Amino acid sequence: MDFSDGRRGIGMATEGGPAIVEDGLVLALDAANTKSFRGEPTTNYATVDLGNWSVEGSASRIATNSTFRGQPVYKARSQVGSVWIAINETISGLRTAAGASGTVTFSIFVKNPNNTAYTVSAYIGHDFSSGRSIPANSDWQRIQWTVNQSSMNNDYVEFRPYTNNADIYLEFTMP
Repeated sequence: MDFSDGRRGIGMATEGGPAIVEDGLVLALDAANTKSFRGEPTTNYATVDLGNWSVEGSASRIATNSTFRGQPVYKARSQVGSVWIAINETISGLRTAAGASGTVTFSIFVKNPNNTAYTVSAYIGHDFSSGRSIPANSDWQRIQWTVNQSSMNNDYVEFRPYTNNADIYLEFTMP
């Protein structure tokens, strides 16, 4: 179906009804008569391969020799008994790039192949309440945290997969 403004879509083209627009979008549902858009552009400042991130103390990161969306997958966990000792990267100039009133978002794909839910938390320039529960036996999902640049004390970013067991790992890729 074609709309009067040249868009193509699937759905009801009546005023006030939903319409799915496909030109230039992955998928958008416009149910409120507003224009859908892709959002602001973002820049990834982190190293995308977790194999290049640092591992603290006895935290662990192990290559799985598998990929997700073309990127390498790693099994990871924080140090047993110390959720704050984990996998990290210092991203030089991160706060400067965000600008004084900007935000920094850290996201990563995670999969939990275990029979128990576990929590992943993050440090982005400062500690904050940031736990994300990853359900047992879950498939791949993207988790994220966002902080205001003004609350960051440094350019240090860390993710903390806490299983509290040296033999239990979650799987991660694409920070």
